Amino acid sequence: TGATGATGATGATGATGASCSISTNNLGQDVITCGSTSEILNVGCGTNCWSFGLQGNVYTIPTSTTTMPNFVDLTPQETVTMSNIDVPNTNYTAGWPGDTSRTEWFGIQFQGFIQVPACPSNVCVYQLQSDDGSVLYIDGNQVVNNQGQHAITAVSGSVTALPGWHAITLDYFQGPPNDFALILSVSTNGGSTFSVVPQVDLIYQNSCTGTGCWVAGLHGSVFTLPTSTTVLPNYSTMIPTSTMVLPNIDVPNTPSASGFPGYTSLQTWFGVEFTGYIEVPACVSNTCVYQLQSDDGAILYIDGNQVVNDDGIHPITTKTGSITALPGWYPVTLDYFQGPPTYIALILSVSTDGGSTFNVVPSSNLMYQVAP
Repeated sequence: TGATGATGATGATGATGASCSISTNNLGQDVITCGSTSEILNVGCGTNCWSFGLQGNVYTIPTSTTTMPNFVDLTPQETVTMSNIDVPNTNYTAGWPGDTSRTEWFGIQFQGFIQVPACPSNVCVYQLQSDDGSVLYIDGNQVVNNQGQHAITAVSGSVTALPGWHAITLDYFQGPPNDFALILSVSTNGGSTFSVVPQVDLIYQNSCTGTGCWVAGLHGSVFTLPTSTTVLPNYSTMIPTSTMVLPNIDVPNTPSASGFPGYTSLQTWFGVEFTGYIEVPACVSNTCVYQLQSDDGAILYIDGNQVVNDDGIHPITTKTGSITALPGWYPVTLDYFQGPPTYIALILSVSTDGGSTFNVVPSSNLMYQVAP
């Protein structure tokens, strides 16, 4: 299921080391403010981009360490990146995931932002399982203290916060052998059940430039279709012939002889399955209306549920459908096919006011992960 969204979270010491907060501007864009500097929050790649997961500074610590060191007094030796904090009880000889040279007497300070979900009375319970010590801070406030040298131990604590992005610091240290572990989980039902905090609910600032990075836009697998195709095929049974990337889904009515914009060899009898994540905005009564304009067929799925069906061979046609969801990131699949000539079109828009006005979903509200 999807994550709850970034809507006016309060800030604390964040990934940039300054006092940070994330809010939504009048254009519906997430804006991160650190000190006196503000920028649009785009999860993508390049210098100072934001990526899903958490990044931590790694430190060598004295062999006399029994409690969490003050990392401010230490010099980081390297960094480690984790998609989420889910390191089960592991023999120390295997080394820390992503930094296998680290087996004992090291510490890590993870920093970034965590997306706090919707919880009863806005009280969420977080749990740390660790060997040895760990401490969790959200918005600068200590939430869980699992300090000391010990075998894997579970400790929980609660935070009262509105759903949305909040600054996070997670301190961890590993002392002597034989094992290490670190798992960060959350409960939305008062502590009855816990789930590991997923990758899409954690972000950090980095200089990601390669595979595994999250990039604004959507990735599509391209398929060649039989000339007898009249409705969308089951792409899971087919082998893609190529791929494409679009910053957003905004292909106006275009002569098929010109080809699909950016991929001009695709003119007739092809299909595309776009996948990634879409950020559902804040809408009236949490009900957003999505619109597809397509020639030929298209179907939109959000969080695994069909939202808009504009299937079949037809000239450009407009169809709408609604989804009830809290603001935030959700998995998205958009299936499209183009049959015979004469035109190509595919536009994905959203309305936050019940369908009175529609705007094309911007690139900053779409993202996909670069495949290895």
